[in-house]
Amino acid sequence: LSGATSLGIWMHHRRLMRELRQQADELRVELETNNRLTAVISHDIANPLSALVGTLELARMDGKICMDDVNLMDRMAGRIAAIIDTVRVISADRLGEVPTEEVTADRMESELREVFCGRLAAKSQTLSLTAGSGLAVRTIPGILLNSVLGNLLSNAIKFSPLGSSLEIRVAREG
Repeated sequence: LSGATSLGIWMHHRRLMRELRQQADELRVELETNNRLTAVISHDIANPLSALVGTLELARMDGKICMDDVNLMDRMAGRIAAIIDTVRVISADRLGEVPTEEVTADRMESELREVFCGRLAAKSQTLSLTAGSGLAVRTIPGILLNSVLGNLLSNAIKFSPLGSSLEIRVAREG
């Protein structure tokens, strides 16, 4: 009887250890995902924050601030808030469906120009976005405009020489 009891305890112990290892693996994956998300968020916040800080610095140098600068800073603060909202949506996705909306090519261009106008000007670069007529995509705007296109344009500005013409072409495939 004691051998059977020992075997039962040993089997129970093995099952518990296997479950604990599986839970530890799942926690490691979750931690890696959270670390990647933190890195993406930090990077995405950097662009509108840079525009905000640059506008403030120019206003300080001029000794004045005009309503256009105040409005730009307000929009950049709104973009930072939108990034944070996107993170909340992504986190909530574990509980259900992520809400999407239609983003037009015109909106993409307008928002990218607004965020990157200072960096483009600093390197005497120009930006053009070419898109098919009425082109739009159904997505999470914060991810498309901040994480995808924002990162693409940020890298293009950073790694292109002074005076470059940067072009983004948007087309529907399939």
